[in-house]
Amino acid sequence: MRRTLCPRRKAPREDMGRHRFDCPSIQTVDLISHSQNLALSNSIKLVESYARDHNSAGMNRVRFAIPHFDANPKPAMNDTVLYEVADAVATVTLNRPDRLNAINPQLLQAFAAALHQANTDPAVHTIILRGAGRAFCAGDDLKEFDSQVGNETQTRAYIERIQDVTRALCLNRKMVIGAIHGWAVGGGLEWVINCDFVVIARDARFFFPEISLGIFVTGGVTRLLTQQIGVAKARRMILLGERYSAQDVATLGFDWQVVEPDQVNTQAFALAQRIAALPQGPVRNLKQALREAPSTDLEGAMAIETEATLRGFLDPESAQRARDRLG
Repeated sequence: MRRTLCPRRKAPREDMGRHRFDCPSIQTVDLISHSQNLALSNSIKLVESYARDHNSAGMNRVRFAIPHFDANPKPAMNDTVLYEVADAVATVTLNRPDRLNAINPQLLQAFAAALHQANTDPAVHTIILRGAGRAFCAGDDLKEFDSQVGNETQTRAYIERIQDVTRALCLNRKMVIGAIHGWAVGGGLEWVINCDFVVIARDARFFFPEISLGIFVTGGVTRLLTQQIGVAKARRMILLGERYSAQDVATLGFDWQVVEPDQVNTQAFALAQRIAALPQGPVRNLKQALREAPSTDLEGAMAIETEATLRGFLDPESAQRARDRLG
């Protein structure tokens, strides 16, 4: 699926690209219902499998616009994404402001590289995700649509690269904070939902247009969105593609912090610093435990807690903190 900014419209929309389905509205209900009980990694695989199966069924009728990527597991950075570290906080900035940070192959590759760098750098405790210019991310760029056409193998590779970004955001052990302003559409909105915390501008707007175009969502949102706002609201949000503003955040049920536009980056960085100052072992264990909680029974949850607590008790730094607190 290629998300794009329509050059003749004020609001972004999405275009075809990743895969087309015969009846995506029906399949949306099935996938949202089924993915509630899956681990996030399995939910991502479910979407990939669904796309693959339906691609095979429709290969005679559908052409796929697929960006070509290198097989390098550590993709190179480029100027479509900016990366900086300060006070143990890595700030990753989508940097195509002239296209409202619309996604193209170069941005996707650089984004994956920046997340890899942040996730593997022990000096980084927290990650901020933001966009340069007037928007966070307007979805895939229409200008790239006709330049790549792929077969099933290339389609699978592209879907995997998109899902790899979600894996880097969600399956890591560092907290990710979204600093969101302007438009967050389709794939951009997926990345917002992938964040652990969201600070959003009061004038921000967001929506999922995929189903109305006969395409589908990725980024594990069939699971993550149902966790965050419930099945009924997730179904409506994905299926109908209605446009929302930051004023709707509380009604929808998101636990996002709504601030004035000129305070987004300041508030996001303050939150990131607050988290970065905490003992990182328990922070990372918490992210893992909460990620696995929806697919874990009570005994499994307590087993995860036991191991995390054990590591904390045996950590010399934790023991010293306890002594300092008592002293």
